Amino acid sequence: MKYSARSRYHRIRVEDRGGRRFLRFDNMTQTVVDGEEGLTSVFLYIDYFHISLALQPEARSALLIGLGGGVLPHRMWKDYPDLQLQVVEIDPLVVEVAYRFFQLPDHPRLEVVVADGAEYIRAAAGKRQWDLILVDVYDNQRIPPECTILPFYRAVDQCLAPDGVAAFNIIGSLEGEDSWELRTICRTLQEVWPVVFVFAVGWNQDRDPRAKRNLMVLVSRTAFTPERLADRIRSRGEGMVAVKGFEGFIDDLYTGPLRLQEVPVRTAAE
Repeated sequence: MKYSARSRYHRIRVEDRGGRRFLRFDNMTQTVVDGEEGLTSVFLYIDYFHISLALQPEARSALLIGLGGGVLPHRMWKDYPDLQLQVVEIDPLVVEVAYRFFQLPDHPRLEVVVADGAEYIRAAAGKRQWDLILVDVYDNQRIPPECTILPFYRAVDQCLAPDGVAAFNIIGSLEGEDSWELRTICRTLQEVWPVVFVFAVGWNQDRDPRAKRNLMVLVSRTAFTPERLADRIRSRGEGMVAVKGFEGFIDDLYTGPLRLQEVPVRTAAE
């Protein structure tokens, strides 16, 4: 055990095993990186957030809700020198751990704010805008309900630039009993954005709609077609995205039915 402490929100542990560094919240593995540099995540879904740059290659600002070990902001800080990054994390101890054990850069182009992400978005709505908003928030293996409801998504929309892109990580399945979260969230998202894309991480390998996996949902007001999106990904966002295997991510775009008519729009936190 490299580090162990209890915050207001979690029992936080940092462990090194087999050349990898682990960040755990209670019984949930939050971050796993190869080595100590903090740039390469074992969890592939992290790289799918970079699809937002393929949709908006001219992005100059990004707001990230949820920090974990800081792999995503660290990599974006390194790969996109023109991108100003702001991260919102509710737990100050998580911020300390990301700097201390996962090499999160202390740099003017990467600002970390300690705050509740949903409250921060609501307060910023109509006052500030970002080109990208990337949301990756899990608490005890569930998304906080206040981050899955219509008022939250409307506030995110108000915080996006007119040609901006938002992305949300969801854990679930495309069909079956584990698909409820995805379907309710997607139906709610469609109340706000005309363009909603679902990337099922690993879909191209197993084509199993009932398999539980990371699902990256991207939204925009820009009229993207799947064909245009495919061109952008295969060109690596006009050459700017360097993550391994990125051009193959388009094969995980799910275009099948999600039976959205069977689930309600979420208007209030459960």
